Amino acid sequence: MNFTINKSIGVTTKKPNLRLCPIFIQMQENKPVMRLAKNYYMSEDLTQVTFEIRDGVKWSDGKPFTAADVVYSFNLIKAKPELDPRGINSWIKAIKQDGNKVIFDLTEANSNLPYEISAVPIVPQHIWQDIKNPENYANENPVGSGPFTEIDLFTPQLYVQCRNPYYWDNDNLDVDCLRAPQIANNDQLLSKIIKSELDWSSAFIPDIEATYVARNPHHKYWYPASTTQSFMLNFNTPKEGNHEAINNIDFRRAFSMAIDRQMIIDVAFYGNGVVNDYASGLGEVLNSSQPSAGARYLNLK
Repeated sequence: MNFTINKSIGVTTKKPNLRLCPIFIQMQENKPVMRLAKNYYMSEDLTQVTFEIRDGVKWSDGKPFTAADVVYSFNLIKAKPELDPRGINSWIKAIKQDGNKVIFDLTEANSNLPYEISAVPIVPQHIWQDIKNPENYANENPVGSGPFTEIDLFTPQLYVQCRNPYYWDNDNLDVDCLRAPQIANNDQLLSKIIKSELDWSSAFIPDIEATYVARNPHHKYWYPASTTQSFMLNFNTPKEGNHEAINNIDFRRAFSMAIDRQMIIDVAFYGNGVVNDYASGLGEVLNSSQPSAGARYLNLK
């Protein structure tokens, strides 16, 4: 059983936010849903961000959660860079606590830092301060602040994660336990979702309307604008001819112009998705998450 916060030391269980509640969740159009924090704001020059930590939150062992846990968590990843895969420490100059407030001084202006800060797992200081090698800690009996912290069953075939009795937002929690079965491959996954054996999953399903939706009126899916499908070129290829071509910008332009993007969507992705005409690769991701900003760049394809 492995609930480590270090993604580099092995496979970890998915969805850490179920065990460790985030400071806030970023929604569409930059609308935050506050969780461990009840508010945040930035200085006018965007070099400082302040979080007001929510009162009355407890860890799953009943101990109080405070702003000191937030400060400790960021000091921990500063002392142990292995726990900082996003490199957030390069942006934080100093962090301090003022009552229930946690104040981050940034190395330079960065309006995206609140989001990056929210991605850092906040751990209980009263547990982790006594761990000698936190970068290698498997965290087999996790203490968390999220909605599901109690490990009811953990086997190679199934693990069951149940409600945190001290979760601060339990009144709005309608689920008691989550069951995560072991699924070996895409064929097994497809078989289970077609039979309505899974309530939620994330996977590419060929011809999803016919394969999945048509089988049950309760079968729904959502394709948010997220990642792009890209050709990746190896600029360091040892093959001399390939290296010369790939590093020639005119070749890359011709290669791009020769791609029938609409055919790729129609055939490989069964009509799902849109052609990305944006050199940045952002395209509909930007437009859907921030329409007002996306509208400014509509003519920059």
